[in-house]
Amino acid sequence: MWQAATGRGRWVLVGAALLLAALASAQRLQGGAQEGLPCPAISAAPVNGPAITLKKLIAGNGAIVALADARVREGQRLLVYLQQQQAELRKQQLGVLAIALGYSQRSSVEKLAKESELSIPLAHDAGGQWARAFGVAGSAAAIFVVDREGKVRKRLEAGQDAVDLGPPAMEAARKMIEEAAQAKPEEPDKGKPKADAPPAPVAPAPGVSEAEARERIRGGLLLLQKGFTAAAAEDARLLAKARPTDPLVALWLGYALEAVGHFPEAAVAYRRLLALAPGHLYASQAIQRIDPAGRWKSPADLPEPPKPAAPNAPTTGAGGGTSAQGSAIVG
Repeated sequence: MWQAATGRGRWVLVGAALLLAALASAQRLQGGAQEGLPCPAISAAPVNGPAITLKKLIAGNGAIVALADARVREGQRLLVYLQQQQAELRKQQLGVLAIALGYSQRSSVEKLAKESELSIPLAHDAGGQWARAFGVAGSAAAIFVVDREGKVRKRLEAGQDAVDLGPPAMEAARKMIEEAAQAKPEEPDKGKPKADAPPAPVAPAPGVSEAEARERIRGGLLLLQKGFTAAAAEDARLLAKARPTDPLVALWLGYALEAVGHFPEAAVAYRRLLALAPGHLYASQAIQRIDPAGRWKSPADLPEPPKPAAPNAPTTGAGGGTSAQGSAIVG
């Protein structure tokens, strides 16, 4: 039997992977850090400096992350270039992290940093974990430009792009900073929501395009990751009204509603998805998980919104029943 906490954790992991895969193009299905998608979470201990996290790395105007095998020419050139660009990186307020590929021992990376007199942070790719996370296993060198929101803006890889990866990456970083500066409001504090307040849902525009819908789903996933589940669910509802025949939007709606415990409404959304895409595996499994008895098949079947609870009354769960009943739905 599914327990409320562990069960929800399982489908959140599975569902997030499914949604991201559905959003990805054929190229992105190869995995790794692709342009337009979040950068892999970074928590590294460079051999020549203090520990670095992704949050710290992008705190200024973003960052440049380079993975290089210094035993081959492309990797050597990339490390040397970044070393030479330290002053410019500081000027542009860009974080930098280099990861040494192909070394089995951390001591070898320490020796590399010492002999090359590298002062840019250099981390060891222990067991090839970073090469796999960034999707560059087997490459001699790759470089990623990451914006201050943690999204990959540019990916360059030896063998697919120019041998000199550094200059085009720096140019992409400058362009990213310029675009961010132009997008800044003249009065940044005016009407700015509090830091801990969830963002307001974006109202649907007539004829929301497929590309816009995908971007809003990506944004909704980030809201879920940050804990703004109610905001994500509300924006999913709005998007579903704007694109009622889009299977991916229907999938996102069901997933977001399930994340906030609105199981009846989520079941209706999944059944809409099955009508649009018969046999959809995730929707079929989700319905069996949250509504195996088939109680909620259409909006007319949805329970009335719960009334305000009286003092000391049992807490009402999302979906119209008590908290215990809500847990039983996924039992």
